[in-house]
Amino acid sequence: MAIINLQVGANGDDGHWFDGSSSFSNSLPGQGMGWGAGGAGSLNSFARFISVTIPQGATINSAVLKFNPDDNYSSTTVNLRISAIDADNAAAPTDYNEANTATLTTAKVDWDNVASWSIDAETSSPDISSVIQEIIDRGSWSSGNALVIMIKDNVSTTGGGSVFRESDTHNSSSSLAMKLDIDYTTGDTDLNINVSDSILIEDIPHYPDDTIIIGESVQISIVASTDLSISVSDSISIAENVEANNAFLITVSDSITISESTNFLLTSYISVSDSISIAENINATLVFNLSVSDSISIAESVSVDEPALVIHVSETITITDRVRLFPSWIQQIPTEDDWAQQTPTSDDWTEQTPTEAAWTEQTPTEGDWTEQTPTEDDWEKIDT
Repeated sequence: MAIINLQVGANGDDGHWFDGSSSFSNSLPGQGMGWGAGGAGSLNSFARFISVTIPQGATINSAVLKFNPDDNYSSTTVNLRISAIDADNAAAPTDYNEANTATLTTAKVDWDNVASWSIDAETSSPDISSVIQEIIDRGSWSSGNALVIMIKDNVSTTGGGSVFRESDTHNSSSSLAMKLDIDYTTGDTDLNINVSDSILIEDIPHYPDDTIIIGESVQISIVASTDLSISVSDSISIAENVEANNAFLITVSDSITISESTNFLLTSYISVSDSISIAENINATLVFNLSVSDSISIAESVSVDEPALVIHVSETITITDRVRLFPSWIQQIPTEDDWAQQTPTSDDWTEQTPTEAAWTEQTPTEGDWTEQTPTEDDWEKIDT
């Protein structure tokens, strides 16, 4: 569970407009909502909140608007309806036409018979979580986008005069502008993600702290460009009949177990700090770099296809029974034991006794006795 506290952050991001007179303002120190007498008609307000860092698909537990009244208001009866501009990353309206014709969410929250307001006494709206949920659930919503809340008159009872409430805008005071507090929950609260039985995962937006278990008949396909990695601090277990396409980076700090009938395509980098166990019937195509700091065990009927460029193991690798690595370079960092000095045994130095054949007398040939003509130096003078 998480809470985000938002507030209008710029002049022009809040304001109001009248239906009857077609007047619009985004630069006054106050914004009203209710009914305006003298033909002004419905008085409606808007407020834009930026940097809404809630991931797409999160569960909205509660959402409340907070107003700072710029005066005392007790006229009755003010009835309001709260919704939002139905857009992925909404901009604030800049004129009457944009404000009055904006497409709004299906979800709306009625705020009937609004109680009296007292100057500078912060006042809260009813829960508008359904409105926020509809925006967050939009298919193209992204964390960090903006949303615009719309507060419209909903048949206020006028009694012949104006009935409304008015709060400070950002133009009045940046600290007194409208606020929006949202309480939400994401999948991060459950650190184990368990996916099984014929599910297509197109985006994994979070980085779990514990474990991912991916069960049978699961396809991991194109981890979105905004999130090119699956990072798990504990372990990942990928079970039978799993296909992983374009999963650019899988990082696991503890261990990874990949069991039967798993297919990895274009998995650019699998990094495991402890160990990796790859069981039978695994096909890894275009696995560019497989890095394991401890050990790797590859069992029967495993195919690592071209160009699986590097399998890097710092300790040991075990490959058993019908495993094809083509063409791959398997690099192993030698341990201290690999460089231990070896003391030769007596067997390494055994004396060899020559055989009789090695000592046979050789009879010289005629070529061995070529005649030499002596030189002057060969005839040393002898005294008699």
